[in-house]
Amino acid sequence: MRMLLLMTLCTLVSCTAPEENSSKSLERTSMKTLNKESYNNRIMGIFSGKNFREVSCDAYGVGLFKKSQVKCIISTLTIEEVLGIIEEGVQEFASEGSWVEDYGQYHTGYLLKDDPTYEFGFGVSRVAYKPQAFKSNPDIWGKFESDIIFTPIYKRKE
Repeated sequence: MRMLLLMTLCTLVSCTAPEENSSKSLERTSMKTLNKESYNNRIMGIFSGKNFREVSCDAYGVGLFKKSQVKCIISTLTIEEVLGIIEEGVQEFASEGSWVEDYGQYHTGYLLKDDPTYEFGFGVSRVAYKPQAFKSNPDIWGKFESDIIFTPIYKRKE
């Protein structure tokens, strides 16, 4: 199963790679010299391909994420494909995350390899599981498969 997922991921990464090479300059930079914003930009670069679109987090409830830096993204890819792309995209600079399935929603958190006092995380689900959030939006409902909530890097409380 893992091998099949990796083969699918390899195919998807080549098909869904970001059109712009903005992350190329980050790859040449030592990870220790990157700041939180640089890491967050690199992570958001994972979702810059044609199969992803950032949306307002108000779809989940107006003001629900008002006091946070959370980013909300939708995708035409399946949950499994999205999970593989995320894992591949952060493996160079993040600890291995363990995805936990919770009633069809997947969650994980990662620590930065260079400074494990910093973490970030993801929640991935199916758009169809959230009719209250998306059904009233015809640009999303029926056209996108997955939704992603990305919690940008923050310093953990010890």
